[in-house]
Amino acid sequence: MLQDAEIMKRNNRLRDAVLRSREFQIGNYKLRIEYFLYYPERNPCELPLHTHRFWELSFLTGGKVDYHIRREECTVSLEEDDDHYVFIPPYQKHSRRNNCRDAMILGFMLAIAGAAPEDERRLLEAVRRRGYCLHGSTGREALEVQELLSHPQEVLEVEELSLRLRLLLISIFRENFPELFRSVRSGMAKRNPVWLAETLISEHLRTPFRAEDLARRCGLSRRHFYRCFEAEYGMPVNEFIRRRRLVQAAHDLLHTTRPLKEIADDAGFRNLSYFIRQFRRFYSLTPGQYRARRPD
Repeated sequence: MLQDAEIMKRNNRLRDAVLRSREFQIGNYKLRIEYFLYYPERNPCELPLHTHRFWELSFLTGGKVDYHIRREECTVSLEEDDDHYVFIPPYQKHSRRNNCRDAMILGFMLAIAGAAPEDERRLLEAVRRRGYCLHGSTGREALEVQELLSHPQEVLEVEELSLRLRLLLISIFRENFPELFRSVRSGMAKRNPVWLAETLISEHLRTPFRAEDLARRCGLSRRHFYRCFEAEYGMPVNEFIRRRRLVQAAHDLLHTTRPLKEIADDAGFRNLSYFIRQFRRFYSLTPGQYRARRPD
């Protein structure tokens, strides 16, 4: 169990990660991450009925906690390392009971807006049908987030964490609400063709992609591809590619002893000076300074 001082430091890093890129869109829904924090509870306790102005999406990495939802008179039980989340709408009265020591809650506070009022109504109804309980915390995206959070706070990779938090949310909502979060008003097919572009980019970072080539592989015109990609990932395709490359380079700097030029080249940066400028822009450190934070 982390000490309180360490949790405070990590929450500061989490705040930095959220602020990097807090708004994005999935289908008809715009999401804004307001908070993502650790909530340690050292001793058994019970919080009285309360509400939040945002959607709460929480899971555990330690202990066991019960959430009681007043409106439905139902209880959602969370345990460490299970595959459950509690998902509570804004202003929904609920209480929380922890019957053990050293429970550790990780929680999102989210603002979610549908493209139309009926979208928000459909989401609320779908959450109630599921009993305010979602699944998916054992998926690849959640494990990647938890692996990053296990790093010492001084080497937490904020840019990578920011991207992983968004991918985690996309994964959760697609898994639990496929009928809502895989559709857009344009009438696009349920299987979004730009997902293929994400796979191609991730598997071939060294490839000097052109948007025209990616659009053609996805079966879209360049203009439609740009629009669909930004709606799905909340950023232009060129920015997505650059961030993916920088995340890969940052990982290699911390976890390998390979030369800087080789790391930059493998991440798709042919010009070392350009790579250093871009790296410093996103991480506020040169690659050498970033690598110096690597634990012995």
